[in-house]
Amino acid sequence: MKEWLIRNLGEETGQALIQVSIALILLLGCAALAIDISYAYAQRRNMQNAADAGALAGAYQMCFVDPTQGTVETVAGNYATVFNRAQSATVGLSHPGVSGGLITVTTRITTPTFLAGVIGFPEISTGAQAVAACGAANQACGLWPVAFDADTYADIYDGGAGCGDQFIVWNDDTIVDCDVYDCDINNDGQDDVLTGGDR
Repeated sequence: MKEWLIRNLGEETGQALIQVSIALILLLGCAALAIDISYAYAQRRNMQNAADAGALAGAYQMCFVDPTQGTVETVAGNYATVFNRAQSATVGLSHPGVSGGLITVTTRITTPTFLAGVIGFPEISTGAQAVAACGAANQACGLWPVAFDADTYADIYDGGAGCGDQFIVWNDDTIVDCDVYDCDINNDGQDDVLTGGDR
């Protein structure tokens, strides 16, 4: 009886190897999801930063430096790839050099996986896209959000505006005929609108 029991138990030892192999594959799959997908999302965030930087740099170049298409594309591409580590950047322009011109930057990066290669995915490709515009605001009669220094505020304050008073900052080269703003909003006899070019 003892010999029969030992002989039969000895024949079943191979089944544990099959179960452990299946469990190991499932475990590697879960680990690949946790590690490689998290890494891919981190790379996606990096590519969004690169695309944003490229689009903003290209729009600045288009608006204020040199609107030549080749120059704008070079600056935008460099900001995305050289300064923000995208492997590739595609730059698209619409209406370059004019107010309202758009620059679109699409970035891409392909990275090797840590564990997903075991289940047939040796690398993951991620990318992002950003769009920036060159030009004045075309709504609200050309009003832009603007920051100004403390000296300018002191001049306004000394000019009669008190703490808590409302005033509007306007750029006179983008004002259009819209019949919606009044220079003296609080009716104190002094203009509340600060105008001037060269933002």
